Amino acid sequence: MNQFYQGFNRITINNILQILFVLLGFVIPISTVGTNIIVAIFIFLWVLEGKFKLKIRIIKEKKWIKPLILLILFYITSFLFVGPQQETVFIFQRLPLLLVLPIFISSELRQKSLRQGVILFFIISFLSAVLSILDFDLIINIKKILYGEKYKFIATFLKYNYHNIMLAFASILALQILVNHKTKKPVYLIILIFICSLSIFLERGRAGQLIFLLFFVLQSIISFKKKPIYSFAILGFVLLLTLGATYQSQHFHKRVELTKQIIETNGVNAQGYTDVRYTFFKRSYKMIKTKPIFGHGAGTWKTLFNKKNSFQNPEIKEHLHPHNNYIYIWFELGVFGLITFLAIFYFQIKELFKKSYPIYRITLPVILLFLMFIDSYLFVFHITILYIYFYTIYSSYSFK
Repeated sequence: MNQFYQGFNRITINNILQILFVLLGFVIPISTVGTNIIVAIFIFLWVLEGKFKLKIRIIKEKKWIKPLILLILFYITSFLFVGPQQETVFIFQRLPLLLVLPIFISSELRQKSLRQGVILFFIISFLSAVLSILDFDLIINIKKILYGEKYKFIATFLKYNYHNIMLAFASILALQILVNHKTKKPVYLIILIFICSLSIFLERGRAGQLIFLLFFVLQSIISFKKKPIYSFAILGFVLLLTLGATYQSQHFHKRVELTKQIIETNGVNAQGYTDVRYTFFKRSYKMIKTKPIFGHGAGTWKTLFNKKNSFQNPEIKEHLHPHNNYIYIWFELGVFGLITFLAIFYFQIKELFKKSYPIYRITLPVILLFLMFIDSYLFVFHITILYIYFYTIYSSYSFK
């Protein structure tokens, strides 16, 4: 009787885990607090469910788990040597999130749950894009109440640059499904891509715009051999979208002109200051060369960067990190930390490459690897949890 009761409890808990995972697809693009609550409940029930021998065996089979744990240990060891720093709390608030991935992977999620999670993510991405495009008075007033003076940087629910990336990823995933799988109602995916793309290029946030353009063009090239009509349709859409954004989107036009000016003037922006990212890269790399092997220590970047340098640009001192994940980790943990960090993605890409539709599965880590040249997205909650969520889906879903 006791065994029956335990078995019943496990089945019940697993059903709740399925529901929570599906709900995350809806909540991640909306709320940090809601995402944290669901993840916390998921972890609690995962522990309560038991079956640790099976879960540990599943986790141990993943070659990326060793470098992931080793990276966390590098941060802990570095902290013990250098002690508390200005941004130590910032880093150690985010590192535990990486451990959510092995928990998700070992949770025996059903194919139906994975599929429903994607559908809910598409639905909320579509609604978010529509609301961002409309941006009527009610939405603006709600944002003013919730975010105060920061409301101008919020696109519907999230900060514009995170929102932009989520919509870009939704568009890329929708395009891959549209091109590679038979779907009963392709018109829904086409509408999703169209609305999300409008929102992406009407808003600020060049990271989302860049990955949208890059991966849509790549899809056009990949499709050319087998489905040339898709290839020309995608490329035509991208050209029309870019042309329209250049003339109709003030934000996109300003970004293009600013980037052009920075390249032409060797890093000097319209205000006469050296560009923030240009300065971060140049000065950080110079400081890395003084301690390239073991780094300066966890949480030291902001303290040492501002201490050793004086800047005319007032925006520089407001930043917590160099807006480049590779530079950030190399600066603080040294070359061994950087190699360990890259090993995580190397083994994840290898794992995905062994599955069906490998080219499309590896899109996910490749997107994040690309984004981390632009900003320190490993330490951005929304992007990290989005990656963890979809890596679970990409590595577990059986595309048919």
